[in-house]
Amino acid sequence: MKILVLNCGSSSIKYKLFDMTSKEVIAQGGIEKIGLKGSFLKLTLPNGEKKVLEKDIPEHTVGVEFILNWKHLQLAMIWLRFTTLLT
Repeated sequence: MKILVLNCGSSSIKYKLFDMTSKEVIAQGGIEKIGLKGSFLKLTLPNGEKKVLEKDIPEHTVGVEFILNWKHLQLAMIWLRFTTLLT
């Protein structure tokens, strides 16, 4: 089972995607400066690499959609399914 946890503040959204079977964090990051100029998504890829993506995020709903559509969450889910099939 995977659980996505969101922590929404007044101008930020932080998130972690947990694999409850292995009790590991498989994706994490956050959006800062929501509704302001210079908003961005910081994320940690499954290999540990950190990225910063600048994007205009005018409101929280746009931020949540951006997080859910971002490739690293999808890749983390695919990787988890693949490694589960191998065991």
